Order: sequence, then C-alpha cells, then structure tokens
Amino acid sequence: MAQNGMLDRDMLVKECGSAIDRYQEVWSTIKAKEKDIDSFTTDKTIESKSFDNLKAVMSDYILVIGAMGTAVNFDLNDCQMLKKTINNVDINKIDVGNLQNQVATAETTIETNKSRLENTQKNLNSCANDNSEAAAQRSTQLRNDIRNYGYNIKNYNEIVNICNHYIQEYQDIEKNTSNFFTQGKTYRDKANGLLDEIMGSFTNGQYSPKQVSSFRNELAEDEKVKATLSIAYESNIEKLGISKNRIQKLKEYGLSMRDIYFLYQNPNTSKKILYIIKGDKESLKKLFLEDPDIVDGNTKAFLATYINVLYHKDKKAFCELQNVKNTSIYALSPGEEYSAKKNPDGRTSPYMDEVARRDFALESYEQSIKDKSYKTAAKILEENNKAFGSYRSQWDNVILSGELAQAKMYSNQTVNCYNAAHDPKNKYKNENMKNAQSMYSSYQEIMETVSAVAAVKDLNSKNGMVILDKPVKDSKNYTEGFEIRKYNLKDKLYEKEYKTVLCLNVAQFQKMSGTDSYKKISDIQEEDNKRIKQHKAQLVKTVTFSGLQIIPGAGILYDTLYSVDQIASTNYNCISGQDKVPEYGQTGVHSILNAGTALAQANQLNKDYIKMEKDYDESVDKEYAKRFSSYCYYENGTDEAGKHVKSKVVYSYYTEPGFSPISRITLDKWKKGGLESLLNIEYRDSKEIDGTKQKLKCDPKKEREMFIKELKEQNLYDFFMGKSIECHSTSAKRRFIDDSKRFEEYIRKNPYTKNYINVDTGIDLTESYAESELKY
Repeated sequence: MAQNGMLDRDMLVKECGSAIDRYQEVWSTIKAKEKDIDSFTTDKTIESKSFDNLKAVMSDYILVIGAMGTAVNFDLNDCQMLKKTINNVDINKIDVGNLQNQVATAETTIETNKSRLENTQKNLNSCANDNSEAAAQRSTQLRNDIRNYGYNIKNYNEIVNICNHYIQEYQDIEKNTSNFFTQGKTYRDKANGLLDEIMGSFTNGQYSPKQVSSFRNELAEDEKVKATLSIAYESNIEKLGISKNRIQKLKEYGLSMRDIYFLYQNPNTSKKILYIIKGDKESLKKLFLEDPDIVDGNTKAFLATYINVLYHKDKKAFCELQNVKNTSIYALSPGEEYSAKKNPDGRTSPYMDEVARRDFALESYEQSIKDKSYKTAAKILEENNKAFGSYRSQWDNVILSGELAQAKMYSNQTVNCYNAAHDPKNKYKNENMKNAQSMYSSYQEIMETVSAVAAVKDLNSKNGMVILDKPVKDSKNYTEGFEIRKYNLKDKLYEKEYKTVLCLNVAQFQKMSGTDSYKKISDIQEEDNKRIKQHKAQLVKTVTFSGLQIIPGAGILYDTLYSVDQIASTNYNCISGQDKVPEYGQTGVHSILNAGTALAQANQLNKDYIKMEKDYDESVDKEYAKRFSSYCYYENGTDEAGKHVKSKVVYSYYTEPGFSPISRITLDKWKKGGLESLLNIEYRDSKEIDGTKQKLKCDPKKEREMFIKELKEQNLYDFFMGKSIECHSTSAKRRFIDDSKRFEEYIRKNPYTKNYINVDTGIDLTESYAESELKY
C-alpha cells in the first residue's frame, strides 16, 4: 500500500465515467472496422492472386482487431467495476497519510490520558481515609478529572477506529482492484505482437505470413477473442427478428454469429439462412418447400452444419427438423384433363373446382400434422397422392451429401496431419499428431450424423411418411436412437401405425479372407443359376409343345417369338399341358394363352438373369467395401400396435473406398510400398536341399527378384504394388477380388518368402495401428 495514498471519490468516479464513454466509442469503432474488413475479405466479385494476398493480410488484421476488442472489453468491465466500488465509499476523500497521522496523534493522546487517569485514581484512593473538608473538595475534583480522562480515551479511540476503517477501506479497494486492467494489457500486448509480425512479413510488396506464429495461433483459438468477434454481430442479428434467447441457443450450439450475419448479408442466402436460424416449424417448412436444386451451395453447407450440431447437442430439435422436412408438401396444379372440360352449368370450371379440392385437402393435411393426428395425415396423403408434391427425397440427398462433404474434409485433414506426424524431417510431429487426433474425432462425430440422416433417408424411401417421436438411449449398450412411427402408403397401410425404435451405428467392416469372399459370391451365383435353369426349362417346354417359332440370337437372354400368326396355329394348352382341338369360334384362344405364358416365362427368365447380375454386382461391391469402406446401418422392428417383431439390420450407406482416414492411410501405404510394407514380407535366406535335411544359403535379394518375376508372369504385380486396388467400377472390383484370391493362393505356395500374412489380416493390422494412434 502506498504510504501517502489518496482516494478522491468524486474525481475518480468522473474519470471512470469519461473512460467508460471513451471505451464504448473505441468499441464501436472496432466493430465498424471489423465489419469493413470482413466485407472486404468475403467479397467474391474480385479474384486475383494480389487480391487473395491482400485478403490474407486482412484476415490477420481481423485477429488484431479481435484482440484489441477483447482488451477494450476487459478494460471497460474493469472500469465499470472500479467506478461502482469507489461510488460505495461514503466520504469524498480518503487521505491515507493524514489518517495515519491522526491515528498516531490519537493513540499518543490516549496513552497520555490513560497515564493521567491512573495517577489521578491513585490520588483519589489516598483521600479515602481523610475526612477533612479539603479532602472532600479534592476528591470531587479528582473524580471530575477521571471522568474527563475516560471521555478523552473513548473519543480518541473512536477517532482511531474511524481512521483505521477508512485506511482499511482504502487498502481493500487497492487490493481488490490491483489486477484491474492487467487482462486488457495482456491482449493489447498480443495484438501488438501480431501487428509487429504483420508489418515484418512483407517482401517486395507481397505478404508472406510467418508460418510458426504463437500470436496468430493463440489468438485464433482464444475463446475470448472468438466471443468478441461474435458479439459485434449479435445486435445486428437481433434486428432480423431473432430473439435473445434464440441467439443464446445458437451460441450454445457453437455457431458463429459472424458467419451467420455474413451469410444473411449475401442476397442469395439471406431468406433461407433466416429460415434455419429461426428454427421454428413454420420457418423450416418454408425452406423445405423450396426446390433444393435452386438453393445456393452456402445455404446447403450451413444446413449440414446446423443438422450436425442438432444431432449432437439438441436431438429433440433434430427430430423436429426431420419431421418438418418429412411432412412438408404442396398441392400440384391440376392437369389438362381438368382444364379441357366444362361443368354442365357452364358457370364453374372443373379446373377451379379441383384446385379448391386440393387446397382443402392440403389444409386438412396440415391441420392433422399440427394436431399430431398422423394417421389422418397419412390417409389424406394416400387419397391425394397424385395431387401433392414434395421435395423430401431431394432434401434427403442434399443433407446426406452435405454431411459427407464435411466428413470428407475432416478425413483429408486427418490423413494430412497423420502423414506429417510420420515425416522424419518434420520438427513438429507431436503437434501434427494432436491435430490428426482432433480431426479424427471431428470425423467420427460427423459420421454419426451421417448414419442418422442416411437412416432417415432410407426409411423415407420405403415409407410414405416417417415421424421421429423422440430421442431414446438404450441403458444396456448405450446405443442412441429414436422412437419412430412409419406409415407405408405404398401398400395402402396408412391406417396402420408402425411404432418402433430406430438404433443407429457406423462402423468399419470386419475383414474376411479373399478366398472366403470369393466363395460367398460364387455360392450366390450358383443359387441364381439353378433358378435360371429351372425357368429356362419351363420356357423351352412351353415353346416346344406350343409349336412357337423362335428367332435365334434375337436377345442375350431369350429368343423372340416370331409372330402372332404362328402363335394362332397351335392348340397346346400350356396351363393344362394337353393338346386340344379348338371349339368353333375359339381358334387361336389357347395359342394366344400359350404365347402369353411363354412371354411371361421369358420375362421371368429375363428377370432371373438381371437378378443374377444384380446379386453378383452387389456382392462384389459389398465384398470390396469390406476392405476399404465404412458403412452406416440401422436397426428397427416393425412393431404394430405394440406387437413385437424382431428388429432387422439395414445397411443404409456405404462410403467410397478410402473415405475413412484409417482406410486412406492403409491404401496410401499399400500404393507407396506395396504389400511388402503392408504384410512385412521377408524373403528366405536359406532353403532345404531336396532329399536331405541340409540347408543351402540364399540371397534374399535374388529371392525377391524371382518372387517379383513370377508375380509379373501371373499378372499379379500391379495388385502387389497397389496399382489397381482403388476401384470404383464393379468390373474393377471384380478384378480386385479375383486378383486377391489368386494372390492368396500364390503366396501360400511360393518358395521365396519365409513368412506369410493374409492380405486382409495385413489390412486389419495396419488400420488397427493407425486407429490406435488417432484415438490415443
């Protein structure tokens, strides 16, 4: 504490008031400058390298402004607290030096009066035995003196207490405000540090930002700076009709007020962004009644971000959004069949009558949705299926694509950071690995959302209407999901309400050996071939006994019937399998029936062939996916009115090969170092002499050369080196599975290697190691 401290209450309160006004002016200026720079950096009308370079400078200036704004906010708050604290002092001035002098003087006076009181008391006691009149007068005087000394001691004690009170108050104020303005100074120092870096990063007029900048990185991740940059836009967003409570909810979601504001400023996104951030049913309905093909990319990207946030932070709101999307429909305009007719009275138009009928049906449907009378709504949908339209399936595709795009971004960032962490020349391996782990965590989070929206999309494609009632959690296995209702309008089951629980998951496939995979595909083919043979035999029988002529080679599946005239010349009844002479007037009836049966059987045979090809292609795609893809699946029963039916696992989405970071890391490792690195292949250094137990030394390099030579002779070298492993077409995947099978057979028998690891085992080990690093 200062020995001669002085606190002038009125003067300090006035100075604090002036400082507060000044801080508020500076804060307004900072917000305006930030807005100007943001408008400049987000301007997409000018594109050039110089302009991009200038944007990079401005982006760093934004951080400087954010730090300065944070400093101002801290100083402003401290100033307001200081003013409030000083205003509570009940005297205008506290002069510590003067108060201390008064305490010292008072304490000296107290001691003097105590000494005199003690002496006076002794004198009074000595008069106790003297009965003279003089002694009585003296006793009276001594008692008066004792009383006065007591008063003096009490008064000066009060002076000491009062002075000490204000001295303590001064000390408390000084102690409680000693840290004021220090946080503001810290952020000002950081802002000045980054500003110095910016000024020193220009070379020949070009901005070359310092790559390793503690100031930039620290400020970019500082939550206070982020909040400062966000506060500047909250008032503007509130003016759009967004309540403070809703703004607070959006902030709790982790959404940037700055990003939202500038999306609104874009004329292409303004209304649609407003629909999303309002988040109420009516606003969302307006969005989902728009054709997504004409909605801009920024809105779609923000919607994907918003849905991901809801899934992880507000599942109830996630359900509401999905329900609005699933139930948003519009009335189609009546076709020409209505406009071409007139009513008998000649006054009303059938077209307008149909418009009115559809509008009434739509109003009834929407009221049923509001009342949560979903059975009634489903019935109205079925009865007016040709009168209503919806963008539900298109929005499902948009949302899934948006979530996958974000997941892909995090996947790529994970791989890039992971590779950098394993670069022997890299000095920042630990930092890169931490970034990789952070990106992988974000990837996994978004893939959980992908699983949810993929399940909803799949359910929507199979049902007329799907309602997500509420989120649920299985206490046994902690699987998250939703209670749902399904209305299958396609089978006219709209009056039956199927209630069930939707359980979601996303996973990597469990690998199986290439030989087992190939056998599984072959088994499916064999089963389909048996079915084809049976139907083909039935078709041949029908055609043979019917005497139908065939044009050879007319189709890859079955030959075409030659002519109806030929059909009319036969009387074989393909139903009864017997010949019969036609009755009068019925010539050609049975032959037409025979031809129809033959065509039906031929069509069935065609379907069998198509099914076989489809089964084979799907099996190939799935078996390939088991090596390099992730998949989303869900489980839901078909409980009807409380009746339990066993749940069914449905695969709702397969990712492309190498979509997940661990699969991409594995693929890249295979393509970079071949299976040698993936399987840790070692070549033999000795071999047994035939017929003896003696061993002959070998050169591992030569053994490898022989191994590679044979791989090339058997057309397996490209597979071994990873040149043909990333497949997108079914035919390429077929070749991969075939090559995998042939390679497994070869490496199991080859004489050049001394260890053997199954390819799928090698893939699993590589992925498991990468995942253990990313989950550390």
